[in-house]
Amino acid sequence: ELSGLDAAFLYAETSTMPMNVVGTIILDAANAAVPCSYERILRLVEDRLPRMEPLRRRLARVAFDFEHPVWIEDSEVRVERHLRHIQAPAPGSDRVLAELVGRIAERPLDRSRPLWQLSVLEGLEGGRVALVMKLHHALADGMACAELLLRLLDLSPEPGPRDDAGEVRPVERPPSGIEVLGDALSRFARRPARIVRLLSDAGRSTAAVAR
Repeated sequence: ELSGLDAAFLYAETSTMPMNVVGTIILDAANAAVPCSYERILRLVEDRLPRMEPLRRRLARVAFDFEHPVWIEDSEVRVERHLRHIQAPAPGSDRVLAELVGRIAERPLDRSRPLWQLSVLEGLEGGRVALVMKLHHALADGMACAELLLRLLDLSPEPGPRDDAGEVRPVERPPSGIEVLGDALSRFARRPARIVRLLSDAGRSTAAVAR
């Protein structure tokens, strides 16, 4: 289940105020042994997506909006739907890059899919290539966005074994709408007990502050 804060980022979003987090990395690709092309980035993301769990989650609404939405794992993520190939207009300056990033940031994400998008910007000055990662704030904050970007990259041209290169957990069957509602009802039934615990914790905290 989404936390109250993460759900608030969904509820606060409007067509003119998208709740996106955007991170940009500039690749110095002029002297790369292999071109940093859109096709290469696409293959890279396809290879590493199984170990990047947040990028495989999509929203599932609870019937009648009885509770906050929940994250479920999408068993059919198509990377090409989340990657955009953009050719920067001449002269490909930093100003051009900033304007393109602004246009990317202002567009809301499609909530029927996992809430992320990676844009590959080519044609920048000096043979540079930019990777622009956009995620919904309900999915990740700025630090998490930066971490996901860095997990796509390696520290050397010839990378060794990765820390996250272990066994990939198989994708489970997405729950049905009835199962999502049943889980929400179960959480709702337990809520009074959680509220009592929260009040107790708040009382102890208040007493500690007073002391």
